[in-house]
Amino acid sequence: MARVIIFGAPGSGRSTYSKLLSSKLNVAVIDTGNVLREIILQDTPLGRRVKEYVDNGMLVSNDVVFRVLIQLVDEKQEKGFILEGYPRTLEQVMTLDCITKIDAVIHLVAPDWLLTERMINRRVCTKCKTIYNLLLQKVDKCTECGGQLVQRTDDTHEAIQRRLASFYEQEKPILQYFRRKGIPIITLKTIKRESDPKSDAEKLFSSLKSLRLA
Repeated sequence: MARVIIFGAPGSGRSTYSKLLSSKLNVAVIDTGNVLREIILQDTPLGRRVKEYVDNGMLVSNDVVFRVLIQLVDEKQEKGFILEGYPRTLEQVMTLDCITKIDAVIHLVAPDWLLTERMINRRVCTKCKTIYNLLLQKVDKCTECGGQLVQRTDDTHEAIQRRLASFYEQEKPILQYFRRKGIPIITLKTIKRESDPKSDAEKLFSSLKSLRLA
């Protein structure tokens, strides 16, 4: 059983690596971003509140995310999980510490130009949520289920810059907190557009095996 956080800036490949590693580790992915986007589609007062945060490239308030997260973590606690898209602030890290134990953190690192390029060219399937990069994958519909591909509302230049700035403001204190707690941090650096996620996932899996988490 492994309880792992995938931690990295927007566009760093959190969803991609979560999906690849979940099948290897045989654990579920808890993706707070997808859950929040589903809430937006429901067009409830809560959904409209979340949409305002997302459209402006801002972090959704802690109270909203925590209400969603505590139920999801409780459901997956015994079998393990990969937590993707959370925590994003030091306050969220400390809140998470109160409800579950984390065995390892995978820290994804990439230069800003690559992160921005990935997000501008990112498309997501409306049905199965598979993510595509139009620079590397010349497709007009989802190859997994045939669903429509759309651009996320927060994948604009202005929102991306705000999201990256927000991440960098929180990144160092969050990593320092994990280190103080003695939680292993596995760092994966990507510097080329043509990197192979499957090969990188194998390296991450090997690192988790060395920690007896796989």
